[in-house]
Order: sequence, then C-alpha cells, then structure tokens
Amino acid sequence: MSIAVNEVVSWLEGVEVCLNSISFSRGVEILCRATPSERTTQVDKVWTSTFEAWCERAGDPTRGDPPEMPGLLLRRLRPVLSDDQGTIYEPTLVAIAGMDTPWDAEWRFQPAPPRTATQLGISFVLDNKELGRPPIVVSLPAQPATSGR
Repeated sequence: MSIAVNEVVSWLEGVEVCLNSISFSRGVEILCRATPSERTTQVDKVWTSTFEAWCERAGDPTRGDPPEMPGLLLRRLRPVLSDDQGTIYEPTLVAIAGMDTPWDAEWRFQPAPPRTATQLGISFVLDNKELGRPPIVVSLPAQPATSGR
C-alpha cells in the first residue's frame, strides 16, 4: 500500500524537495523527489557535460572519479518517523540519486507500523539539524486483527 503526499519539505541549494510518497510493502518506505525546475535542468546540463567529458578520458589514469551526481545533495536531508504508539523506527536502507532516478531519495525503515497505530508522523532533519516544522502526519489504514494462531 502506498500513500501519495506531495508536500514540500525543504529547499536545498535552490531546489525544491517534496515528500512524494510513503509505502508499507517492506516496513516503511519514504520517497522524496526534487521538483523539476529551471534550476534542476541547469544543474543536470552541467553535470551531463562534465560526465561526458570524464567518459571521453577513459583509459587516462589521471581522470579520477566520475563527477558527483547533483541529486546527491538530497543526502543532507533525513526523515525521522514517529507514530501514536511510540514505535522506534530504524533506517535499514538509504538510496539517493541513481542514473535512472537522479533527483530521488528513498529511505526504508523497520519495523512496519503496529496494527494499533493510527497515525504516522514524518519530520525532516537537514544537515543534522531539525527543520523546526511540525511533522507531516498521515492517517494509517485500519488493519485487520490477526487470529493469534
């Protein structure tokens, strides 16, 4: 199950970053995405040009590492989860800025919310400092009780 959110959580170096969705297929998955804009287009063009120049130097022992993808600036952001049952959510995966997802950041947390939780709050930390905004709160769907067998 996935919940679409699409709420701005921060601006990083002129780039608007939104909480895009929350899903519960493997614990809790948080997806943030930079909003496409003139700024992201400009940064992408510069990166593409730099990356192509780097690729052209294949075999040159002095070429060094590839240029850093611009979407890696999203690593400065970190979600913090809470619920109305006091569950402690631990991060188990962080994936930021891939070739097919250059402006995406995904975090996965465990455990899944308990059946008794009715709300999940997502706050964000930027450069290890709280943003000072109230958490984004989403209602969790009711889950059927298990039979305890």
